[in-house]
Amino acid sequence: MTAFALKIIASACMLIDHIGAVFPGQTPDYLRFIGRIAFPIYAYMVAQGCKRTRDIRKYLLRLGLFAIISEVPFDLAFGPLRGYSGVNFLGHTNVFFTLFLGAAGIALYEKLRASKYPYLAFAASILAVFCAHLLDTDYGAFGAAFIFIIYAVLYVGGPDSRFSRFAVVAAGMVYFYGRNIVTYILSGLRQGVSPFDSPEWLTRSALPMLLCSLVAPVLICLYNGEMGGFGSASAYDPAAGLTPGSGRGAEPLAAPGEKHGARQLAAPSSGQGSEPGSDQRSAPSVEPDAAHKSMYRTIVKWAFYAFYPAHIAALAIVRDFILK
Repeated sequence: MTAFALKIIASACMLIDHIGAVFPGQTPDYLRFIGRIAFPIYAYMVAQGCKRTRDIRKYLLRLGLFAIISEVPFDLAFGPLRGYSGVNFLGHTNVFFTLFLGAAGIALYEKLRASKYPYLAFAASILAVFCAHLLDTDYGAFGAAFIFIIYAVLYVGGPDSRFSRFAVVAAGMVYFYGRNIVTYILSGLRQGVSPFDSPEWLTRSALPMLLCSLVAPVLICLYNGEMGGFGSASAYDPAAGLTPGSGRGAEPLAAPGEKHGARQLAAPSSGQGSEPGSDQRSAPSVEPDAAHKSMYRTIVKWAFYAFYPAHIAALAIVRDFILK
């Protein structure tokens, strides 16, 4: 499975989740359960992006920019459901802030680890996690810490194996949702009633959310390190292969594409082959148009970024103006 496919799945699950969130009571509960697949995938892709990006500062700038842009539609869509109105950049903030702070913690960690003050590296990552708590981002302090832990396990401690990916992502989901399950059971026992007597115990215990979230580490294990998409080498030259995990610049929300130059399968041996009346003929080149590939990668990269605020704004408009 390519990065492009992973991001398509995560985006689709996020859309399904937000449909259920924006229209509560009008949509089935399982829409919210399906949405639990999205965040673990995004967290993994951000951790990988911090490892592979050419320029971490530009990467952070993009995440921070879309965190700010997304806050307006995010508050308009979810604010009324959470009991507040208006736009607030300092509380109840969107998941882009979580991704940004997780990546910022990694960037600070690596910068300080290579400096004269390596003992401050871990403290810097804790600071980013604390900021996520203060801003009350989606998934909060856990979300930012989760991104950093994925990075530390796979790219600092290593190795980035399929087992390591599954273990660290699954453990994070078990911890996050397992807390709610344990709390629900203990709450019922304290009241002297069985928590399983309620017909709604499944939905209230967060067990379905945990089970759905565990689909994410399975999908991540299937990730082959390739960017994929219509801009990949195979889309232009069926014979061109991609080396899994090769190169840098494979950012998690970046456009799919490959790092290898396309091959020219045949070329005229001399200029005479194109002369009128010559028996020599040059085979057509299948080298792709590099400018078109670059434009494609740029468009898709920004499309993945823009999808988050765009679909939230669309859902809010449908709820508040079309179906009102």
